[in-house]
Amino acid sequence: MLSPRFLRMYAEKCLRSALATSDFDSAADLKKMALDLESWANEADIEIQHARRRPLLASSTLLH
Repeated sequence: MLSPRFLRMYAEKCLRSALATSDFDSAADLKKMALDLESWANEADIEIQHARRRPLLASSTLLH
């Protein structure tokens, strides 16, 4: 899995490229790619948060 930070960095790069091009089709593709990358970064953030909570949940159930 790629890190959320890495994915967001490439999303920003895609947006900058979209702004720099005069080809509307390419700009639209780059903007869509940036949205996809941002979405994947958000999903990765959620997975990381769940992974961090799992050991805590497992240890708390052992106490009860």
